[in-house]
Amino acid sequence: MLQLFLGRSGTGKTKALYDEMHRLAAENTAPIFLLVPEQASFENERRLLEEFGPVLSQRVQVLSFTRLAEIVFRHIGGLADKTMDATLSLLLMSQALYTLSDSLTVYRRAAESADYLKELLSFLAECKQSSLSPLLLEETAQTLADDTLRTKLQETAAIFTAYEALTAQSHLTDPLDTLTVLARRLPECSLFDESHVFVDSFVGFTQQETDVLEQLLTRAAEITVALCTDQLSESNDVGIFAESTRTAIRLREAAYRHHVSVKKPRFFTENQRTTSLALQTLEAGCYAPAPTVLEEFTEDVCMTPCADRNEECRYAARQIRRLLRENGGFCRDFTVVARNSNDYKDLLHSALQQEGLSCIMDMRESVLTQPLIVLIESVLSVIRNGWNSDDVLRLIKTGLLGFSTASSSMLENYVFVWNIHGKQWKQPFENHPDGLTAAADDNSNRRLAFLNTLRHRLVTPLCRFQARLEKPCNGHEFAKAVWQLLNEWHVPRLVRFQTVRFSQNGDHVLAENQARLWDYVVTLLDKFAFALTEKTLSIGRLSDLFHLAVSSDDLGNIPSALDGVVFGAADRIRYASPKTVIVLGANEGIFPAYPSSGGIITDHERRLLKEAGLPLTGDADFRVMEERFFA
Repeated sequence: MLQLFLGRSGTGKTKALYDEMHRLAAENTAPIFLLVPEQASFENERRLLEEFGPVLSQRVQVLSFTRLAEIVFRHIGGLADKTMDATLSLLLMSQALYTLSDSLTVYRRAAESADYLKELLSFLAECKQSSLSPLLLEETAQTLADDTLRTKLQETAAIFTAYEALTAQSHLTDPLDTLTVLARRLPECSLFDESHVFVDSFVGFTQQETDVLEQLLTRAAEITVALCTDQLSESNDVGIFAESTRTAIRLREAAYRHHVSVKKPRFFTENQRTTSLALQTLEAGCYAPAPTVLEEFTEDVCMTPCADRNEECRYAARQIRRLLRENGGFCRDFTVVARNSNDYKDLLHSALQQEGLSCIMDMRESVLTQPLIVLIESVLSVIRNGWNSDDVLRLIKTGLLGFSTASSSMLENYVFVWNIHGKQWKQPFENHPDGLTAAADDNSNRRLAFLNTLRHRLVTPLCRFQARLEKPCNGHEFAKAVWQLLNEWHVPRLVRFQTVRFSQNGDHVLAENQARLWDYVVTLLDKFAFALTEKTLSIGRLSDLFHLAVSSDDLGNIPSALDGVVFGAADRIRYASPKTVIVLGANEGIFPAYPSSGGIITDHERRLLKEAGLPLTGDADFRVMEERFFA
């Protein structure tokens, strides 16, 4: 049985779900599952514990689609295979492109570009989320009249087929296929027989997720889905709730298709989230073409123009401090939201510190700026760019070669005085450290000898590394050369030393990051050795692949504070009932965000594919609505 709870934001849909779950948990007659997005799982588990208590809360299992797949595969088998990550996907896609490079026409030149791999993997993810196989792409290509689009789709299908073959040969499982496999194998699982499944906090579902829900419809006694829409009309193709409306209609049609009964939808109309007339007016008219204007003065909604981002952050910090002083409460009662958190994180952290406020940031830090990654990338740049002095000096300044600050400064001064570049790095330094007009003496000779010692310590291992990679090599030879170079410079010992020093100084987060980063680099080299088996990769190609691999990874830290202002990006953060929300950068095109296009399929080609029966989950159809701020 399918039951739909429909209503605008704040009308009590989630409360009604919890009331129904509480009744069923008290009766303890059937398994109860709550399916929510990944980011909302923790908050729902905490709410269950607070409202149901320690006994009844144990009778409700909170799931995301990822956790749902995990418990099903644990029950029926399917967790033994090794799962790929983004790096292995990137490297295997590179291998697939290499094997087909001679047969490509439209993508022949793009196949040589490492940046193209990201676009290709993005389109692959979109196809898999839409349950579109390479065979279906090939069949659709045969029906297209546009020659260019037909060729593009045929070549894309061939690349994806080669990628799937490499994945199977490597005995790896693509996580993008998890939900497809889950939908196929759910009939084997008895966990959801006669159960009650509640679905909340979703705006829409991908085709993979829809297939999983269809299987649950046939097994569960009842599925209750809460969606943020105030109508259920098939003619409603536009509007702020159009995606949720289409989702409700698709679920109802799926129930009819599987002969599952559908209850009359419950519509919630009264705003129960707030009694403030200003907030209710804002919710009702935020995206309406002709909103109702509130004439009365209010302090519940405040819009403040600021000159720049720094002023925005300083204003937000002062407002939080003022409200805490006047009204009391905790820092966690405040949530700060920005579309792009990287634009504001440093400025906001500094502003909050000046006001004596702690902050919990829902963020992940790129590994590109970590010294160990900078060291390896600098080494590759030195070899690739012909020993450019900027690359060499960047390598020295990572702090992982054992050079002191004074030694690094002496070497850098000599390079600038005598314009050292290219092959001159491989030759002994013979000129006076102070310049052409300075007279040589014992002191200058000792300084020159010391500079040559530094040069030798730096250049000798680097020359051996260059010799190992002079000819095209495979991933195993590349990983071995990088590992040998790091050991010749004693980098592992220096990393361990820095980790211990950070820990002794009380910088436990930095110490943990150093240890995690070393493990990450070793694992990354293992992936290069595992995935890149061809012997025709140049140093330039390897350098591009390494940069793409590290640019797609990041590090996250568990917040150490018990109380703090919550800050996050609009497309990631999930609110835990804050009393005050501050939006930074609320400008046109940011809230809501303009639909973005790109990738290997243009908007015009996407429309042609949709007409040919190949629906894709594009920005305009799904992604932007998923990030809608007031949903």
